[in-house]
Amino acid sequence: MTIETEVAQMPVAGQTSRFTRAVLGRFAKQFENSPVSFSVTLPDGSVQPFGPDAARFSIALKNSNALKAVASLDEGRFGDAYVNGDIDLEGDMLSPFELRGSMKDVHPVTTVWRFLQPMLFGQVHTNRQAISAHYDIDPEFFLSFLDPATPCYTQGVYLDPSETLEAATLRKFDYCFRQLELKPGDEILEIGPGWGAWFEYASKRGVKCTGITISDVSKNYLDSRAKKLGFDWDIRICDLLEYSRMRKFDAIAIMGVIEHLPDYAAVLAKVE
Repeated sequence: MTIETEVAQMPVAGQTSRFTRAVLGRFAKQFENSPVSFSVTLPDGSVQPFGPDAARFSIALKNSNALKAVASLDEGRFGDAYVNGDIDLEGDMLSPFELRGSMKDVHPVTTVWRFLQPMLFGQVHTNRQAISAHYDIDPEFFLSFLDPATPCYTQGVYLDPSETLEAATLRKFDYCFRQLELKPGDEILEIGPGWGAWFEYASKRGVKCTGITISDVSKNYLDSRAKKLGFDWDIRICDLLEYSRMRKFDAIAIMGVIEHLPDYAAVLAKVE
């Protein structure tokens, strides 16, 4: 019988079996010298503290799925269990991220498939599947959690933890604008313009913006956004690897789409 099978058969309320304690013991061994203090509440209500000080946050394991996630010591499975409501977190919500290095995030099959899929089906087909599955839903879903002033899907650059997300994102845009040596009248191509945050920034500084995307939803949103703001954005449905330039650009920007393009050599050759 595997560990996961035994964990699945454990009682999840009213009592804590010996194996439940063993599973927590495995977790406890990993975090016995945790520099961040926290506590874990088992399905039966018992609490196990970790760290030298008062708990900065608490983890509630609600059922056998939560216990299996803990047993795996895999941050991806832990995250899935949290999203599914099997695990709950309370307290300082930034503190758990300090412990990420203590958990594993190695998935060989997923890593191999990331490179094997384009070889079998082609990078363009793979890109279209990935983007459609991720982005082709109502933009309001993404806009509900992105910064309202700078709806950007990638990280900002912080100088101080107290800064707002908007300030950090604008600092990143400032950096990109300087590095690309842009000036009024220049023309830029953005690969994967998302919800137009960079376009708005650049357009307000006199830069002509063209974007390529393989998300129909993104194009429709950006066309509507450009009309509302009075900007002349040229949005085209096209995969980067199939794109043929219509004119010369002064600069090219990729704010986040590079994660969907694992063949960096091919991407750089195309950009060049």
